[in-house]
Amino acid sequence: MSVYGVHTTHPLTHLPMEIENLMSAEGVRWMVRHAVDHFLRFAPVGHLILWVAALGLWMESGCCDAVIHYATQTRQRRRALLHAAIVVALYVGVIGAATLCTGGILRSADGTLRHSAFMDGWPMLAATIVGLAGMTYGLSSGSYRTDRDLVGGMLHYAHPLTGYLLTAFVAAQWVACLHQSQLDIYLAAQWGLYRLCPDLLHHLPRIFAYLLLIFPFCFTNLKKKP
Repeated sequence: MSVYGVHTTHPLTHLPMEIENLMSAEGVRWMVRHAVDHFLRFAPVGHLILWVAALGLWMESGCCDAVIHYATQTRQRRRALLHAAIVVALYVGVIGAATLCTGGILRSADGTLRHSAFMDGWPMLAATIVGLAGMTYGLSSGSYRTDRDLVGGMLHYAHPLTGYLLTAFVAAQWVACLHQSQLDIYLAAQWGLYRLCPDLLHHLPRIFAYLLLIFPFCFTNLKKKP
């Protein structure tokens, strides 16, 4: 697009902005020099690993089936569900207080939610909810008896992770090139996305990464049996 002189105005700074050509000699050198760094700094990979462990605990413990078929569960399993619900409620209450209360430690330095620890860390916080529910249910129902059982639960969906790490490497390069070329900002400006949320430009690469990586993993592997 840069060959044809495509340019736009930055939606926030209102300064002229041009698309950077990554097929130039300098662009190719940039891609080769930073390929590994892009993968190591690709946040969705860490989030994916957390969600794989959390969903493994949730599914392997039987908590998911117990929630779906609650009416047919034994008294012990219903009690285990109650224990899991209490633990999750306490966790959500603590996170909610640290986020919503004035001066909460998960708010940003200026006391708002913009660029706060909660907004940056919500994937980890959400995965912890699922993992805590599965772990509590498993320990209470007897599905998990030892630490080895817990590790086995976390590794429940680890087998297909190798292929997704390879996919993540490609996705990391794609997202990095999208951001380096400023094509993400160009698309946001053309589509008017920044008007919906001023912080969207900051989170746009992460949104693309999740669409490419995490959600397909969850949907394809939750339907598979180990």
